[in-house]
Amino acid sequence: MIIKNLNFADTVRRIIHHELGHWLMSRHVGFDTGEINIGMLANHKPYGQAIVYPSPKSQLAQAVDIYDHLLSRTAVLCAGVIADIGWHKRYASSDYDSDDTEYLYANGVMDATGLSDSGKIEELLYVMNGIKNPPSQDSEEIMNQRHKIRTEAWLKASEFIDENPILFGMGEILIKDYFENAIRTFQKCYLEKIMLDVQSSNSQS
Repeated sequence: MIIKNLNFADTVRRIIHHELGHWLMSRHVGFDTGEINIGMLANHKPYGQAIVYPSPKSQLAQAVDIYDHLLSRTAVLCAGVIADIGWHKRYASSDYDSDDTEYLYANGVMDATGLSDSGKIEELLYVMNGIKNPPSQDSEEIMNQRHKIRTEAWLKASEFIDENPILFGMGEILIKDYFENAIRTFQKCYLEKIMLDVQSSNSQS
């Protein structure tokens, strides 16, 4: 079971890893990235936002091109949840199980707009399912089709993010910056620098 009522400090630590999951996966699939912001909502709860630019690098001329692009975008969204899960497994759970995964998917980190990854993913699944499968009036069939597509995106993200040492190495640095140096916006150039530093450190160890 995971710890659901995190204190403020652990909530920030969770959010930093979550946003790093988005940021790293975006770069992995070829999307441009910007900074990572850790802010505060009006209710005094922290939020996170990794700036991602999922613009196609070439024309999406065929339906399969659109599907593949949306699959990458969905994988980026899944990566935040997977990084969130990874942090909980290491620091805020005991006997982690599949129910915890569903809880974190449904109760994910909010961004500045108040939207969660799961809400964005579910919207994209309607479009992707319309590309991949013919229309159906069978609600169970549609649910199974959507689940299959979500699983495809999840596995794509999991192969890169799950237990990624760069994620946790960068996470340690950003957490220290947040609490000791009061940094709330991590610029792209700084994120790229520490990513290279962590990669170099890991290759030498």
